[in-house]
Amino acid sequence: NYTDRDGAAGFAQLKRDNAATFPQLVRELEGVASGAGVPPDDIWRATMINELESLRSTAPGAWHAGHCSDVYAVPPGGYSAGFAHGHNEDWPGPIWQYWYFVAYSAAPGADFASCAGAVYPGGLLGWAASWNARGLYLTQNSLFPKRNLPGGLSSAFVQRAALCGAGGGEAAAGSLDELVGALSTPRGGLGWSSAASLNLVSLVERRMANLEVHLDKHARREVREEEVAGEGRSGGGGAAGAANYSHFNAFKSLEVGVADDPEPSSRHRQGRGDAPPP
Repeated sequence: NYTDRDGAAGFAQLKRDNAATFPQLVRELEGVASGAGVPPDDIWRATMINELESLRSTAPGAWHAGHCSDVYAVPPGGYSAGFAHGHNEDWPGPIWQYWYFVAYSAAPGADFASCAGAVYPGGLLGWAASWNARGLYLTQNSLFPKRNLPGGLSSAFVQRAALCGAGGGEAAAGSLDELVGALSTPRGGLGWSSAASLNLVSLVERRMANLEVHLDKHARREVREEEVAGEGRSGGGGAAGAANYSHFNAFKSLEVGVADDPEPSSRHRQGRGDAPPP
């Protein structure tokens, strides 16, 4: 087991950093372990699989597989005529057979907002496709940066706190800008341990954006009307008001060509995503 040997020190530091930053969510994690009758570390591993896989993938000879594809579309006429976001949740291996939906309903006076979404066994709500009662929705594409830290914030905790709130005065985001801010702002001097591509939709504001985060850096790409998929050009000659954008498992806005070395599947999928006319 990677977390018992080569990754033991990093696993321990990740636990300390996230326990200090998100104590309420750690209590939930411990409750899941108790209810399932498994050691808490099993739930920690499932919750932080994004970071642990990234740390292990930088070891000599390691291999990683791309996960998930996201496509954004706005028809002619712009957002007022409708908009859509599609996400393919395709984490490989046997775990894909056991995901389920969870909904949390906040009672009056609760220190979190009602939210719901898909959850993998042992994971936290908010990491896979999730949404809140304020009309915000998010998904994640895995990214595999060359540089990761054996410590720092885990994407599962940050995403859950941003979307649903996490107690301690941290309220759930109510707008796209608030969601971007909560996902990209370091906490307690800590940035992310690794990276992720976050696909964000605000149903109320009729806006969509992609946010790439890596350690303490981030880049935001809002999907605006008359934007062409491949280059993100504005006014690219498509039907008036139309827009499209896609994101797979490679950096497109932040540290492009530096942060990662995309595997063939991501290059192929991105090429296919860029091929249709605007």
